[in-house]
Amino acid sequence: MYWGVSRFAAAPGVCQRTFAPFGKQRVNGLAVVVAVLLAVVLDYTSPACGQSVIAKSVSVPAAMAPIESSAVAKSSTGLEQPSPTADDIATETESAVLATAISVNSDSRGTTFKITLSRPVSVQAFTLAGPYRVIIDMPDVAFRLPEELGSVGQGLVTGYRHGLFAVGRSRVVIDTTGPVRVVSATVVPSPAGAMLHVRMEPTTAMAFAATASDSRQVAPGWRPAAATAPPQLPSAPQSAGKFVVMIDPGHGGADAGAVGPNRLAEKDIVLAVARQLKSVLDARGKYDVRMTRSTDTFVQLERRVALSEAAGAQLFISLHADAVGDPQLALTAHGATVYTLSEQASNGAAAALAEKENAADGAGGMAQAGDAESIEINGILADLMKRETSNFSTEFQQLLLDRMRPSQMLARDPARSAAFRVLRQMPTPTVLIELGFISNQTDAETMQLAEWQKKVAATIAGAVDTFAANRRNHVALRP
Repeated sequence: MYWGVSRFAAAPGVCQRTFAPFGKQRVNGLAVVVAVLLAVVLDYTSPACGQSVIAKSVSVPAAMAPIESSAVAKSSTGLEQPSPTADDIATETESAVLATAISVNSDSRGTTFKITLSRPVSVQAFTLAGPYRVIIDMPDVAFRLPEELGSVGQGLVTGYRHGLFAVGRSRVVIDTTGPVRVVSATVVPSPAGAMLHVRMEPTTAMAFAATASDSRQVAPGWRPAAATAPPQLPSAPQSAGKFVVMIDPGHGGADAGAVGPNRLAEKDIVLAVARQLKSVLDARGKYDVRMTRSTDTFVQLERRVALSEAAGAQLFISLHADAVGDPQLALTAHGATVYTLSEQASNGAAAALAEKENAADGAGGMAQAGDAESIEINGILADLMKRETSNFSTEFQQLLLDRMRPSQMLARDPARSAAFRVLRQMPTPTVLIELGFISNQTDAETMQLAEWQKKVAATIAGAVDTFAANRRNHVALRP
């Protein structure tokens, strides 16, 4: 086998609850008591009806590469998507705000994007350029939505994606046909709990740029959402004497990465493999294993690097899955590739892949830094450190390739290099593994197998064992 990729009702404008669970049916006394207690608890814990939004417009360099359309969750029609089943909703925590449906409707003047919520929330809506997008930020929301990825947009909306953006914060990213302005963004009570309406209308690029400097254009009736401090980097100390490995599952949250057959998302596959790898390395008892993300959460590229540096990582392994857009090429492109850092890509495909991966912040609804940044070299000592780190990265790359070849896990020309932003870590050896081609039907099916994921993890772990032993010997031999 080769290694492929695979309630309560509230009238509009009125904050009220009506409790009538029994009707005319006879029930026993215990049922009545339980139901009344439940009503009291829900009345006490539910927030007051209301709305809170702020709109702002931020200008981003137009040079930022747009994310590929295959990585975008799109609404296929203007009709409202079906709601989840009662069993699905029952699995969420009582405190979670549920998003149960999304609809997109257009008219001659603009487009309205609607989200059905279980209760009102505070909302921030703003725009970004390069590519043009509308961003909706909310508190922690559980998206109980169909996972269908359509290919047909509606009005000004060409697609949308959603997910956890940070701890306690969710984000919806709406891709638009061009520059738009957010006319209104309101949360109003509805029979289901609440309804978020985001109204957008087309504008010119000049008008968009002119309003970009005013980040607090507040429409009548809007209230700013409460500001939250950015999450701090974890300060977990290193385990004494253990080799520190940072595993980096690519993408996450609103950034699905590449999407293969049957809506298979890159972010899910790489997270599954990362968890398997961590489990295998933890079982060894000699590694301090960290992860840049352990859940389906968006993590900015620079934060991934910062997490590695804060942990004092001695090896950084970034996991991804490749894809090709050409249907004919997708039939034959399969297998794994291993990348190291180089400001000059090893070939055109490597350069294109690095450009796509470096645009991940844009897919997650972030303003992206310029790609011209590079590791700063200050003096001979820093230059020697960079060279040594590069040599160690190449060593680990070769160890991985040696273990993959016997099982026919590799693609053609599997040793590659490119200017991946996440690999720019001067003191830490880094590699980026494209586990296979998620655009290949066979690879996509193989990638979902638990047996394959365990085999991948065991193969990488074997390379880590040899590499860590070599590093310890290298340190021991230093004068």
